[in-house]
Amino acid sequence: MGGWVNRLRMFVMGKAAAGSWNNVYELGVNGNTSENVLNRMEFEMFQRTIPEQGDIFVIAVGINDSVFLKDQDSNLVVAGQFKENLQYITALAKKYSERIVFVGLTPVDEKSANPKGCIVCYENKYISEYNNIIKSVCEKNDLIFIDVLSELQKSDYKKLLDEDGLHPNSLGHQRIFEIVRDSFIKNKLIKS
Repeated sequence: MGGWVNRLRMFVMGKAAAGSWNNVYELGVNGNTSENVLNRMEFEMFQRTIPEQGDIFVIAVGINDSVFLKDQDSNLVVAGQFKENLQYITALAKKYSERIVFVGLTPVDEKSANPKGCIVCYENKYISEYNNIIKSVCEKNDLIFIDVLSELQKSDYKKLLDEDGLHPNSLGHQRIFEIVRDSFIKNKLIKS
C-alpha cells in the first residue's frame, strides 16, 4: 500500500469521489533536510497550487536535520538553523495557503540505526529536541502540529520499524497514516 503519504492519498481520493478533496502530492526526497526543502519548496508549490482550491500543506521534515555527526560534534543542521528554516518554510507556505500542517518526527531503534562506531548517528534525544522545535514553530504560527513521536512512543514502536531501525515498516506507515488521518478529521481538514 506504500508509505503513510500514499495511504493518505488513497483515503483522500475516496473523499474526493464524495466531493471533498482532490490531490495529494508526495514531494519527499530521501535524505532531505529542512534546507533542501526550503530550496525547492516555492517552485514545487507554484507548480501545483490553485489558490481558490484551499490547498493544505502537510510538511514532514526534521529527522535528517537532527542527525548527529560525531566527527563534527554537531547535528547536521544545528537546532537554531533548523528553527529558522521552519520559519521560512512556514512563511513560504503561507503565501499559498493558510492551512498548513506539520507532521512530527518518528523515533528510531538506536541499536539498529547506529552500527557500532557510527559517525552519522540517529539518536532519540535529538529527534525529540527537533520534534519540540517543530511543535514550538507551530504554536508560534498557530499551525496544526501532529505529534507522531509522542503517539508512537506510547506503544512498542520498534515493531513498527524496518530492520534498519530508522524507517517505518508497513505497520509503521499504517500507524502514522492513522495518526495523521485522525488529526485531519479532528481538525476538520477532512470529513470522517
